[in-house]
Amino acid sequence: MRRYRSVTIAVALGAVLAGCSRDAAPRTLPDEEEPSTGVTTSATTTPPASPKPTPTKPKPTKKPTPSPTATPTPTATATPPGKILTASGAYLEVSEDENLTTPDPENGCEVHDPDLTQVTCGVVNMAGGIVTWVSGYEQHNLPGQSEPRRVIRIYKRLPNGSDSMTHVGFGDPGVWADAEARVGSLTGQTRDSLVVIVRFRGSGTMGGYDVLTWRTGTGGPLLRAHHEEGPKAQIYVRSRGYISTYIADYSDGSPNCCPRKWQHDNVYWDGTKFRLRQFPLVSSPPSS
Repeated sequence: MRRYRSVTIAVALGAVLAGCSRDAAPRTLPDEEEPSTGVTTSATTTPPASPKPTPTKPKPTKKPTPSPTATPTPTATATPPGKILTASGAYLEVSEDENLTTPDPENGCEVHDPDLTQVTCGVVNMAGGIVTWVSGYEQHNLPGQSEPRRVIRIYKRLPNGSDSMTHVGFGDPGVWADAEARVGSLTGQTRDSLVVIVRFRGSGTMGGYDVLTWRTGTGGPLLRAHHEEGPKAQIYVRSRGYISTYIADYSDGSPNCCPRKWQHDNVYWDGTKFRLRQFPLVSSPPSS
């Protein structure tokens, strides 16, 4: 009996000593934790602050590069056919002397220039005004010459009724066989042009011409173009508004009397100037 009690006491004593040993151990507190005051508090856990997003600068919007405006391709204007004719080499020249003359309607243009003989002439009512042309031989020979010069003169009618010479052409003695003028409608107005044709002496019967125009609203005849002479020239001022020329071609060895081929060209107004358009050789010129 005593033995059981001693064992029980020993067990109880060991339990008490063990409990005291556990209570004596010091508690370790975290740095932030305060000592307990005897009041139990529930700890609230604060979540870590989320980092503020760094604002992203918007990328500048790139303006679209405008497409270059296409330059319109200019419409090609077709060049009128033929080469340009100028007044270079013309038989006529601008007169330095007005040679004012009073027309004689009763006796006609034949007495217009009394210093000329063997006269051919004409009075033309052109689009811009009245023109008188006179062709003939001078009455006196030049010094050292055996015959006089052939002359052609172009006059315009002034408001006071007198004629003033605008152009004149001189052929050396023995060179010009004839000089005459024909009226035409070449630049779009009625009777707006004067074609002055000169023929030369010799078996070749060379011929060429000048073109003057006097259009409405202009001050007088203007020398516009010259067509150089050629052998056996056949020159036609067409009513359809151009000049047709046929010239003998001897490139094939034809005899002078009888060319087998003829060069053919037309001279026409392109709106600002005269042009010469050539055509293939023909066997003969037209009769008219």
